[in-house]
Amino acid sequence: NMINNLEKLIKEISLKKIDFYVISTNDENLLEYTPDQNKRLQWLTNFSGSNGIALISKKKRFFFTDGRYILQAKKEIDSKFKIIDIQNESFFSFLQKNIKHKTMLIDYRIFNIKFVKELKRIAELNSVKIYHDKKNIIDKIWDRKVKKSQKYCFFLEKKISGEDTLSKKERIFNKINYDFLILTSSESICWLMNLRGFDLEHTPIVLCRAIVSKTTIKLFTDLDKFPCKAKVKGVQTLSLGEFESEILKLPKNKKLALNSSSSYFHYELMKSGGLKPDLIEDPCINIRCKKNEVEI
Repeated sequence: NMINNLEKLIKEISLKKIDFYVISTNDENLLEYTPDQNKRLQWLTNFSGSNGIALISKKKRFFFTDGRYILQAKKEIDSKFKIIDIQNESFFSFLQKNIKHKTMLIDYRIFNIKFVKELKRIAELNSVKIYHDKKNIIDKIWDRKVKKSQKYCFFLEKKISGEDTLSKKERIFNKINYDFLILTSSESICWLMNLRGFDLEHTPIVLCRAIVSKTTIKLFTDLDKFPCKAKVKGVQTLSLGEFESEILKLPKNKKLALNSSSSYFHYELMKSGGLKPDLIEDPCINIRCKKNEVEI
């Protein structure tokens, strides 16, 4: 029941003495679609669209979405929410005008770098203190069974992909001059690795992360779904849980690139570990737009 879910959240933020909580339709994979068990905003508000941000305090509730979803939001969401069309007023311009001298809690894992940087910029102007929701309040109050696809992921043969990973990787490093590339977009990594799987309903991908250098690829994914016999030259497979500790092992004197669509959490993690990543546009995107003859 959505009203109870909201009440539970408000109780939690009151206990933490926080004024506002921010949550969006994204999960930690920051992809267009989100697996059902990560639809935290839907669990909280009942909103089933693909683009929404809620700003919630004890007394006030604001919901931001785009023109596609205004009518739907009015139907699905509790009437105490004020629904704002982001074409008329963006989340940030709303904050700038209306929220001052407050505290705000947000999970850096589920918002990208650009979003949090802009949030912090406005927060500083308006004397708002931003805190990272380390444990994710919603996960604490949402008792759910996580359904995992039992199917193994698989690699596409070259006769289907038209190009192997080594060649793709070479093309990436011809475009960028870095020693290490940290990739957090599962779509890009699956393209690079010619890897496919069943983690999302309408997109044949495997949720994963990667650290790529000229000589090696470290692929972080759910190893239970990884076929044991799938050994790829120059690829080391690790569990998703090892991604953060492996990032912190990167050499400080090397040139590091992080895709700018990453979560703010990973950016902050690198900086706090004394690493100085350059934020670059994910180099796989432009390359993967151009289909090779086999793909065509």
